[in-house]
Amino acid sequence: MSLKRKVFFFDIDGTIRSESDRYIPESTIDAIKKLRLNGNKVFVNTGRTFSNIDEEIRSIGFDGYVCGCGTEIILNDKPFYRKINSLELCKSIIDAVCDCGCVPIYERSDVLMTDRRAGTMPEMEELLQDCVNGGATAIDINDTDDMCFDKFVIWFDDNMDIERFRHVIANHFEYIGRGSNFAEMIPLDCNKASGMSKVLQEMGVESKDSIAFGDSLNDAAMLEAAGLGIAMGGSKPLYKYADYVTKELEMDGISYALKEYGFI
Repeated sequence: MSLKRKVFFFDIDGTIRSESDRYIPESTIDAIKKLRLNGNKVFVNTGRTFSNIDEEIRSIGFDGYVCGCGTEIILNDKPFYRKINSLELCKSIIDAVCDCGCVPIYERSDVLMTDRRAGTMPEMEELLQDCVNGGATAIDINDTDDMCFDKFVIWFDDNMDIERFRHVIANHFEYIGRGSNFAEMIPLDCNKASGMSKVLQEMGVESKDSIAFGDSLNDAAMLEAAGLGIAMGGSKPLYKYADYVTKELEMDGISYALKEYGFI
């Protein structure tokens, strides 16, 4: 790859910051700042919706944000793109999730929504609390008339009819497994790659001049679409989609890869 201006895209959880203890290596912060000082453009590309990106991440300094797996894009602190799901569709999905026995968090640019009819699970409560601690707003979906959401996640156990659920949503949402009992749903015409493509097109940059870092399966499309796709060490399910596997996050994986390719 030539050394002309590049555009970099970074996932947050498990890539910039560890999921277990919210640790961000100083080398990662320094590397991102060096990229921008060198004339490159640097973006977050995350499954989190915009309101769920906390100040700890924003303060690092980015040129924009691809949020909610491509459902929303912020460029130069201004809204650029937003995928809007109809209220009718959202209501039908909410009912389907509840009928199938899944426990959801519905995600929108401004708020996270739970559903008390669906009950709860410890993993859901833990993630929700982490988001709220980071500054996100959370409400119960039964307490608002505005039930529209951009994307959503679910937790389930062996008693829940997950196959029926996948069949019900198949015409509208992609199902991405994120673990043994956790999955993420995004609109069929959105993903991290589509968001990245919109940014590159707006900037007049070819995909060959893009570099993407990720650690989980919702990063697969982004890594495949980038000129250089880099998987974080330890994220084995993602390796087959990557051009390069760097060291683990805690071992300064981002800085290591950028130095290996001569970007910093």
